[in-house]
Amino acid sequence: MHFLTARERRVLAFVVFLLAVGWAVQSWRLSQTPKTDLAATGLEDPSSGAQE
Repeated sequence: MHFLTARERRVLAFVVFLLAVGWAVQSWRLSQTPKTDLAATGLEDPSSGAQE
């Protein structure tokens, strides 16, 4: 049984492809963000483990 036409399958595959590319770009961009200078921003480093 065919639930989707050939054109519908092609559009669905294209949408899935665009989602996959978008997620890949997002994860790449998040991994490429530069470390901010915490001293210049006046913020504390949350990974330092300092507790009040």
